[in-house]
Amino acid sequence: MSPKPFDPDDLPITAEQTDQERRFVSTLPARAYAPGGGVSVVVDGRAAHDTGQSRALRARPLSLRAIAGRLLGGD
Repeated sequence: MSPKPFDPDDLPITAEQTDQERRFVSTLPARAYAPGGGVSVVVDGRAAHDTGQSRALRARPLSLRAIAGRLLGGD
């Protein structure tokens, strides 16, 4: 069985942390756990911001006609 991946929610509440736990938390990259966080990368010499969402994937509108077509074997 592989070890459980690190989850910042497993850390104790700040008011109950030991000094060792506070030092560990201070080493974590805050931007990765903040809302809208991501990793800044450099692409072709320009800074880009990767939010983890692919721009190539777009949701299609949901319609009853499309659902019925799939259920009834249409395209």
